[in-house]
Amino acid sequence: MFGLAMGWGTRRQPVAREQRTAGLTAERRTLAVRASRRGPVPDDPAIRAAAAGVTEDQLEQSISQRSKNLAIFAVIGLLELVMALTSSPWYWVATLMFAALFVAQLKEPRTLRRRLALLSAAGLHQ
Repeated sequence: MFGLAMGWGTRRQPVAREQRTAGLTAERRTLAVRASRRGPVPDDPAIRAAAAGVTEDQLEQSISQRSKNLAIFAVIGLLELVMALTSSPWYWVATLMFAALFVAQLKEPRTLRRRLALLSAAGLHQ
């Protein structure tokens, strides 16, 4: 159930990524997608612009789905916690996983804003 919900929530990402990287070769598209999340800011303006676009899309989706995702992670995490306390200690693994997902969801918009600022600022200095 969880996998289906997350799959449905992220179904638009590949389409948006393809639109933002249209016109780039496969290699440059890979560089743009990687640069949208981590690593050095690309020197090539086309790759940098595509990376900024992908980051903008990720940020928009993260913000629009944030409340729903936080609620899902909290509810399932609490259910796993109850199971860990009343059943098998193996449920602690799932409890920790959903706690990590909750924290990651809290931090993601800030991380993406910082990356977008880096990608945008690099274009202004060249």
